[in-house]
Amino acid sequence: CTLCAHGKIGAGISQTVESTACTSCPAGKFSSSAGLTSCLSCPIGKYSGSRAPACANCLSGKFADQAGLPSCTICPAGKFNTIASAGICFNCMPGSYSGPESTACKQCPPGKYNSQLAQAACAACGLGSVQPLVGHSSPCVACAVGQFVSASDSQVMCTDCQVGMYQAQSQMSSCSYCNIGQYVS
Repeated sequence: CTLCAHGKIGAGISQTVESTACTSCPAGKFSSSAGLTSCLSCPIGKYSGSRAPACANCLSGKFADQAGLPSCTICPAGKFNTIASAGICFNCMPGSYSGPESTACKQCPPGKYNSQLAQAACAACGLGSVQPLVGHSSPCVACAVGQFVSASDSQVMCTDCQVGMYQAQSQMSSCSYCNIGQYVS
């Protein structure tokens, strides 16, 4: 008698042809040695296609959170995974973000922030406010009276109004010229 090969299991007794005597393991299951009568489920963090003699590790940026899966799931945006054969993805912390299938989170660049876990992007500073730091989780800071930041700037730092111009309010995106007959020192 010949044993059913790796990745297959015995289907019944007294069979004479391999195609009827041996059945392939379905996707998500495996048969690691010849002659087995049942397939085993791939453990969490691993997967297999059909007829598999072994399970494969999920790659970084993917996960398998249940046993017996035929494929790994991509970590969604805002989450990441740095290790192979993982059963979960981890949340990006406030001040960072990630796209789908990420192996690491990126810090928010200057001019942007993010105050929540598991975000796919960072929020831009509002008009008249700035965020000069990398990876910041707090909202942007308003420009003070006498300063501005224009929408075309990278919203990294406030600029003082030019001589002859003024800004009487905070959190503004431009300065105004003094009226004729007036000046600002």
